Amino acid sequence: MKKSFLVLASFAAIAVGCQVEKMDELPLVDNSVVYTASTEEYAPSTKTAMDGLDVVWSENDYLAVFQGNVLADKFVVSDGVGTTLGYFTLDTEGEDYTPMDFNLAVYPYADDLMVTPDWDVNIHMLPIVVSSVQDYTKDTFADESFPMVAVTNSVDDDEFAFKNVFGAMKLQLTGTKIVKSVVVSGANSEILAGQFMLLIENGIPSVMPGDYPKYTSVSVDCGDGVQLNESEATNFYIALPPTTFEKGFTVTVIDNNNKQYKINAKASEKNVIERSKILVMPEVDVDDIVSPVDLVSNSGITDAELEITLNETDAVGFYGIYSSAENWAGYRAMFTQPEYFDMLISGGLIDMGVPCTYYEGKSFEGSLAEFGYSSEYLDMGYVNMVAPGSTSYVIVIPVYEGVETYTLDDAIEYEIYTSALTVGGTVALPEYEVVSDYTTVTVNFEASANVVYATYGFFEEGETLPTTEDCLETMWLTPDPLPGGGFTMSEQNSYNVLPGAAYTLCVMVADKDGNAQLHVIEDVATKEIPYDTTLEVVISDVEYVNDSGENEIWATVNYPETTVELYYLVNNSASYTEYSAATQIAQMLNGNSNWKKATLEDDKTSVEISATAVGNNYADKINYVHVVVITSDGKSSVLKSSEGVNAPKRN
Repeated sequence: MKKSFLVLASFAAIAVGCQVEKMDELPLVDNSVVYTASTEEYAPSTKTAMDGLDVVWSENDYLAVFQGNVLADKFVVSDGVGTTLGYFTLDTEGEDYTPMDFNLAVYPYADDLMVTPDWDVNIHMLPIVVSSVQDYTKDTFADESFPMVAVTNSVDDDEFAFKNVFGAMKLQLTGTKIVKSVVVSGANSEILAGQFMLLIENGIPSVMPGDYPKYTSVSVDCGDGVQLNESEATNFYIALPPTTFEKGFTVTVIDNNNKQYKINAKASEKNVIERSKILVMPEVDVDDIVSPVDLVSNSGITDAELEITLNETDAVGFYGIYSSAENWAGYRAMFTQPEYFDMLISGGLIDMGVPCTYYEGKSFEGSLAEFGYSSEYLDMGYVNMVAPGSTSYVIVIPVYEGVETYTLDDAIEYEIYTSALTVGGTVALPEYEVVSDYTTVTVNFEASANVVYATYGFFEEGETLPTTEDCLETMWLTPDPLPGGGFTMSEQNSYNVLPGAAYTLCVMVADKDGNAQLHVIEDVATKEIPYDTTLEVVISDVEYVNDSGENEIWATVNYPETTVELYYLVNNSASYTEYSAATQIAQMLNGNSNWKKATLEDDKTSVEISATAVGNNYADKINYVHVVVITSDGKSSVLKSSEGVNAPKRN
């Protein structure tokens, strides 16, 4: 199901009344492993197709059937599609676990359902999860949006009577708009979707919110849009749990231009969602409602230009919040809690990837990448990382003169889409320079007007290189920008990158129109260390010294006359393999290690060195001295190691 996110705003309410219609519910009969099903009375609740006010079963409907067992079997409709009486046969058999002395059936089917029965009081419980997004379906509800349940008196009883678990709201909208989504939310943050604990007492179901997830809004996703009619109302059905809206509720209509129109209903004994009943709202002409905010976005592949306009006369500014789709899905529920919302609008959650700042005035023009950050943070280099083909959320909370307190229910949420890349075009690779040392290879690309986005990856010999067809699915890295424009790509891992290691660098660059081309650069290598195996290094007089608490290892090193630099290290390793020796030397040459540099005197070929003994605070340890020399012609000795010396436990 396509995800849609919920939008709330604050503007003048339209007074609405309501009426209630009763739903039908369906009985279900077991005939060996074949079940028959019909509704309670009027239940558009359960299906995607309706015949008048009767529910009919649809193709690929599934039931979870607990056949005398706390774990369910999966049944699929096999006959009766398009009628109120359907036949269901076994599709997938569940596991045997704990037996029960009754049967129970749940619609819709879900994996891992497990019932907890209480025979003494005839109350049975099981957790269910209901989506916060329902697909628009003409004149009925979305598939699987409306749960129902049936219980028998014994395992031999093959007749079920399904009971609807939820109630529903019916909206009747007129006008000229194309509706993209419709959102319902309670003014007191009532839980309307997510996990619920389903209780069946004497065959009658009820629900209470579970642990997680919890959603305070439910939206109807209208896909490409539903065109309203000026003369005849278009119906939108929304399945909802039985709910008393303590402070009323809000219906927000979002059109295909991202404009949003709010209908506020006050708390009333009539404005209540009841089990197996439909709350029918009166007709509302959406054209009569003023959108509090207009937002226009001009999107590229890694950014978008935003134009935001506040339409109401008493609006003085707005809180602007940015979030990636991945973050907002989880954070939104958290921000319904006042303490977290206060942290959000104060800018206290910027490091969590949800920046927020206050924008003064009735209009705003700016970049999506910078949205939500104050000038202070922008000066520090903070920006939103917007990827090609991604969805971002821009949240606007209008601020009004004389109003001091705001909540997430006052927010208007917009989805901003960036353009996807089309790989296989012609995009020239900028000029570049390779700079490498012993454990780092860096490629610097000059600024180029035709390249606005790049990704890359380094591949070792033998690795499979990406192709044009699969490069977008390959794990890519994002390059660092250069101060004067362009970008730099670097591979560094001091423990795995050997001197003289060669790579193939794959770079994908894209232009502002989203055209992207994959380029392959071969033989990008680190510097080699030239070894001179004839260089003789002698380590002698190695001893442990702790006479006055120095806790040190001392040694004398004799070195060749051509030596200009001498590095040494004391540790518990007896020797190094060729691989690890090269890595150690490279680390030492790059200054990226604990190696020490000895001070050499002119006209001498020996030096006395010392370093702290390693690891002997709590037990005896054997310490070794390791030495590398660099000669005047830039060559290095192979790493030389001493015999071990005992560093006893410190006193």
